[in-house]
Amino acid sequence: MLLSVDGDSIDTLTVSQVVERVRGLPGTTVRLGLRDPDDREREVELSREIIRVASVTGRLFGGRYGYLQ
Repeated sequence: MLLSVDGDSIDTLTVSQVVERVRGLPGTTVRLGLRDPDDREREVELSREIIRVASVTGRLFGGRYGYLQ
């Protein structure tokens, strides 16, 4: 479970606000406070990078049938 971002609690933040704090310029770091399933808390430091996601491609056959991949 995510507890904090850069040392600041996320208890009162919306999901959008948390995402905004986690995102940042590539090459910069962010510290995340975490609680694992055994109820242990720890902090990890991550380096931000651009994540490329393959997009969906598609074609239309005969004006009626579509193919998505």
